[in-house]
Amino acid sequence: MTKAQQSWRERNREYLKAGKAKWYQEHKALQDQRNKDWIAAHPEERQKHVQQYYDTHDFQHRLSCARAKAKQRGYVFAVSIVEVRAADKRQGNRCAICGSEETGRYKKLSIDHCHRTGGFRGLLCGACNLMLGKAGDDPLRLRMGAQYLESGVSGYDFDGHA
Repeated sequence: MTKAQQSWRERNREYLKAGKAKWYQEHKALQDQRNKDWIAAHPEERQKHVQQYYDTHDFQHRLSCARAKAKQRGYVFAVSIVEVRAADKRQGNRCAICGSEETGRYKKLSIDHCHRTGGFRGLLCGACNLMLGKAGDDPLRLRMGAQYLESGVSGYDFDGHA
């Protein structure tokens, strides 16, 4: 490409972008079919691309989903990607409460934060995150629940045996 062509492209970037968008809209079915054909012909390469995407964008995606939920539910969410990545490194890719390891694409650690202040607390497995949420993030309720379990009131010992 000559310098004149490059200069013209830089000056007309929006025009070119609009032209590409228009072409895509007019040929969407063709592009979709090409994509499906490529994926069917290259499953291993496709899986490699998907894994690479999740490896680089995973926390970013979870963070944006969590922000959207917070906005929808009307509470504060002031967590940065830097905080999340630092916690992941510090926690060794494990739940901050029970220590279970994050495994696989569908068993990811949740980003735990205080709904009142928006402050980041750590990364939790689904079960621990649900436990805190159902207890209303109330430490007293959680302590009382632990005392109840340890008291053996139910007729079972601490390990769940009769």
